[in-house]
Amino acid sequence: MNSGSFGEIYLGIDLRTNEKVAIKVESKDSKYPQLIEEYNVYRKIKPGAGVPSVYYCGETANWNCMVMELLGDSLETLYNKCGRKFSLKTITMIAIQLLHRIEHHHNGSHLHRDIKVSLTIEIFKTEYTKSMCRIILIGWTHLKLVNSSL
Repeated sequence: MNSGSFGEIYLGIDLRTNEKVAIKVESKDSKYPQLIEEYNVYRKIKPGAGVPSVYYCGETANWNCMVMELLGDSLETLYNKCGRKFSLKTITMIAIQLLHRIEHHHNGSHLHRDIKVSLTIEIFKTEYTKSMCRIILIGWTHLKLVNSSL
């Protein structure tokens, strides 16, 4: 599905539920392994709207892997699908939701140091909610100091 300096992402199927999942893998020999740390951040952040579910994280002889909820298109892909135009209402709704996602992440005692447009974002609808976005904020996350004078 995707690859980069972080490793590779594959499409998988949960054999119990028959749902599609994302399988992230990285070599244990990676210069800057991040997958296990990413999993630990997901574990520490309270579940909430916009936080993808992680089903498994483990390792083999040569690989670290994490199985998680399959997210949708990036914001850039959605923007391209819409002819590179969003209405003011759409931009406002996305901005409000992204601020809530970032706030939820930061309230989980983590600060993100690399927020940018290319973050993976999924816009989805369920029968109970209007459009909602989820955001991946794990890459450059660090534990923040609580009650710090900074």
